[in-house]
Amino acid sequence: MLAEDVTAVADGGGTPGVARLPVRGAEKVARYLTVVTSRYVEGLTVSVCEVNGTVAAAGWFASRLLGVVVPDVANGRITNIHILANPGKLRFVGTQLARLSHSEAPFGS
Repeated sequence: MLAEDVTAVADGGGTPGVARLPVRGAEKVARYLTVVTSRYVEGLTVSVCEVNGTVAAAGWFASRLLGVVVPDVANGRITNIHILANPGKLRFVGTQLARLSHSEAPFGS
């Protein structure tokens, strides 16, 4: 699924465990995502949503939004991964996603 030259960039706002520099290469990105998500194996849920007109994945742990992942896809491979894990920004996004999930409108409408 990952392009060989995939890059993951995270906005963690100083959150421990979130890469401060871009992670490059399929093997390194896969390892990074595995390590980050392995902390929440039990209880982690993922929902598909829309962020700025693009399909994204929101990761939830005990009803708390942990992060939002927005992939860029080209030629059937993920070429870039944008990760939002900044607690201040996640509070706003979590509120918006919760509000939208309780309405009849699809995410991002």
